[in-house]
Amino acid sequence: MANTFRAVLLGEESGVFNVLKDFLFRMGLRNTVCLQNVAGIRDILATGQMPIVFIDDSPGLNEGFLLYESLRRASGMELVPFFFFVNEPESVLKKYGQAFGAKGSLTKPFNPTDLTSMIAPLSSNNLLPTHQRAITTSKALFAQDYETALKGLVALESSPIYGAGAGIALARCFLALSRYPMTEKKLTEMIRKVPNDLRVLCEIADLFMLSNKYPEAMRIFKKLEQLDPRLTVKVWDHLHLLISLDDINGASRILEKLVKQTGQRQDAVAALLRIMEFMGLQSLAPLIARHFPQLAKKYPLLDNKEAS
Repeated sequence: MANTFRAVLLGEESGVFNVLKDFLFRMGLRNTVCLQNVAGIRDILATGQMPIVFIDDSPGLNEGFLLYESLRRASGMELVPFFFFVNEPESVLKKYGQAFGAKGSLTKPFNPTDLTSMIAPLSSNNLLPTHQRAITTSKALFAQDYETALKGLVALESSPIYGAGAGIALARCFLALSRYPMTEKKLTEMIRKVPNDLRVLCEIADLFMLSNKYPEAMRIFKKLEQLDPRLTVKVWDHLHLLISLDDINGASRILEKLVKQTGQRQDAVAALLRIMEFMGLQSLAPLIARHFPQLAKKYPLLDNKEAS
């Protein structure tokens, strides 16, 4: 296992990192590292090892929630196994991670036995050829060598460890190669098998938007809204579509949830406004100003003159 895998803690170095590093060392996994971006994980794959990524849900590290989402969505990350350390058994991050295909989670404090049991499915010697195929295929995905990646993904689709990620990666390869009917067929097939898998729903929403199939995209967005307790998945694409369809009431409802979730903290609302600007959603400013006049007094972008 030590030659096949490299343990990674995603986020800032912390007490959990030191405990994890010690436990993994005893299990034969040396050189555990702390990373914060995809590039570092790509570098590990380039050495011929598969990263096992652990995400800590400690106070101050909750950005791991969004970092996990962005990494899962990155090409080449579909096959990388993820695990979570959470503070509470019913953690939102735990539920969200499971829906997004995480391999497991542990509630802190944990012990070596718990950790060994969680990652045991990866350690069988019988799986070494499968792991090596997953590493080679992930490298091809990172290099955008989609034809090579397709061969490996077809072989991995039946794997209990890599199957779901391989299905997502197959759909992405078809999309990158402009094979739209095959993309839709693959995702439709997957959504029948795993109807609540957020990764599948996100991918098929992207496909429908790209194909200008807006009613179909709206159905997916509504399902994502039901499944995602923090309303982060695809929310900006959802807003874009609502505005383009002149559904102001729908856009208002989504915005109201967003603003409530920020707790109207200055930094959070400012971040929300920056995202609006980045996504070209400045037209929402008057809408927010009408519904949340208290915010309009604080932020120039929401000036009431604009709202009038």
